[in-house]
Amino acid sequence: MSRITGRRGEVWATTQAGLPISNQQLTIAASKIIGGTTYTNRFYGTTTRTVWNPRKYPSVRLVGIAGDNPAIVPNTGVSNNVIVPPLKYFRDNSSTVPISVTSPQTLAVTRAPSGDSQWTMISINKNTGTAMATAGIAITGTNTFNDTFGAAGGPAYIPADNILIGATKLVGGAAAVVTQAEITQQLSNGTPLVERYDIPSYDTIPLEGGVLFQKALLACHTSNTTAQVFASYYDLYSQVTKLGDVDGWDLTKDQSTVELEAMNDLSPLVDFSGAGKFSGKFSRFYVQDDTAWKLGVTVGVAYIRLYPDSDDSTRYWEGVALIPGWSTAASITAGIKENLSFIGYGAFELRGI
Repeated sequence: MSRITGRRGEVWATTQAGLPISNQQLTIAASKIIGGTTYTNRFYGTTTRTVWNPRKYPSVRLVGIAGDNPAIVPNTGVSNNVIVPPLKYFRDNSSTVPISVTSPQTLAVTRAPSGDSQWTMISINKNTGTAMATAGIAITGTNTFNDTFGAAGGPAYIPADNILIGATKLVGGAAAVVTQAEITQQLSNGTPLVERYDIPSYDTIPLEGGVLFQKALLACHTSNTTAQVFASYYDLYSQVTKLGDVDGWDLTKDQSTVELEAMNDLSPLVDFSGAGKFSGKFSRFYVQDDTAWKLGVTVGVAYIRLYPDSDDSTRYWEGVALIPGWSTAASITAGIKENLSFIGYGAFELRGI
């Protein structure tokens, strides 16, 4: 066990279930540290700090295909043309029912001049359901292809509001009927070229106000961006009440567990059935107001920040703690308590803002 001490801290508690936020588009973080691990292009969160109430079941939706992957087929008898079948997709997180495109659509694709090779990406506009072909840059003098988006001989980027469902890879020459072998739904390394609403899987990170995907999404959209991600949630961060300030704190923690992923860890929603992850004591606690204090001791769980350096507000330990016995804590004078102990559960991380 190791110990950490400091001379300044703050204690907060939630006052309501949270401010309801519906169908908010999330933003990718190029690099995100969670629990001491750096994740590249896998975390999507709000642009301003939020904390999601996990009991209110945050809902997250990738823009993508629902149901079976659309089986794109050649348009028999028509040169350089394919048929996109009826399909279903989600355009955002505004409904639990996917949008249906009930009729097949024919789509012209591009074939390069003789001796060259060219991808054509096939996608669906999420707002209209209309199929769209986006030709890649032809590579000259060769019948080979590559998997680099935006490069000659590689896949083309599709518009931001479109959903990728497949592609054609056509060797140049005279117009001809597309064969099934020239239609693909994956890159040469097996990476899918169908954007789905349910793949890849993800974990919600309520304390961070976002989601962590199991792997990075395919950057196949204009400006090397990914599929859009939307979420509906209750934001607790805007509805926390400060219980008071700490003058002196002592934290005992297990070094192997202190930096855990901050999942489902905001009061009063933490599972307190197991052993605590850390414990500590406040030497002196200054009650901000009686109403907030009574709220905190009624809930019995607090959201705390502990500053290792009293003069530096940019770095602090942050987590959720059980505060047993605070309702009977003796005051040394009006509005001041001393020697208040707490037990920490869930994540407790060193953060920088």
